[in-house]
Amino acid sequence: FPVTIKHCKGIADISANINKNGIAHAVWIEIKIGKDRMSTAQHEFKEKVERAGAQYWIVKTFDDFYEKYTQFIGS
Repeated sequence: FPVTIKHCKGIADISANINKNGIAHAVWIEIKIGKDRMSTAQHEFKEKVERAGAQYWIVKTFDDFYEKYTQFIGS
């Protein structure tokens, strides 16, 4: 799905390509700290990402990220 970052409401904080078995997989990472919650625009963006077959992770700590990362790489 086309994304113009400058004009895209709700875009995730981090966009990455993660190598899994020699194939690059698109991963979008939303960082939430404390009581921070996702906006409607962020939920809509998440749905678009997942419909396109990419990964969308919501993380609150580095350990949370690392757990999702190792789970993804190992699956």
